[in-house]
Amino acid sequence: MLKSTMKTKLKPKQAVGDPGKLVLEALQEFHPPGFSKGEVVDSEIRRNCVVLLEEFGRVRDRVEPHVREEAKRLAVEWKGRVENSLEALGFLQLLIGSDLVGEFDSDEILKHFDNVFMRREAPELLRALGFAHKASVLLLRAHAKYAKKVAKKEITHLKHRMMPQRAK
Repeated sequence: MLKSTMKTKLKPKQAVGDPGKLVLEALQEFHPPGFSKGEVVDSEIRRNCVVLLEEFGRVRDRVEPHVREEAKRLAVEWKGRVENSLEALGFLQLLIGSDLVGEFDSDEILKHFDNVFMRREAPELLRALGFAHKASVLLLRAHAKYAKKVAKKEITHLKHRMMPQRAK
């Protein structure tokens, strides 16, 4: 649906009468109806949705109140489904594009930022979220989280190497 929506309906943003409605329609494919946590959705579709959300952020001054309310409903629905960096990026771009950052707890938003700190979009995303002043703290926290993950993996690897092999 998203691919056909993008091909048939997506026009330059100046030509779209209600860009918010178009974006929300396309975003239905990010977490399709009946989607449950752990299911796999085509990553190409999600990347296209993220691109739409980035563009949506550029026209957010034209977002109609009913579109903003629908975006808020989607964001509330999505926040508990974030499992990877692409989903986190989509969620954060939805908040930015719909001007909903102030509607959510900053700690909750920053928890999702931890999933995207290694992406090339991270610095601009942090500025758009209004958290640029917390950059050093966030980077230290993310680095510590990453280092802990690497250390766990290394310990597991060493344990397996040091365990005596069972005779067959």
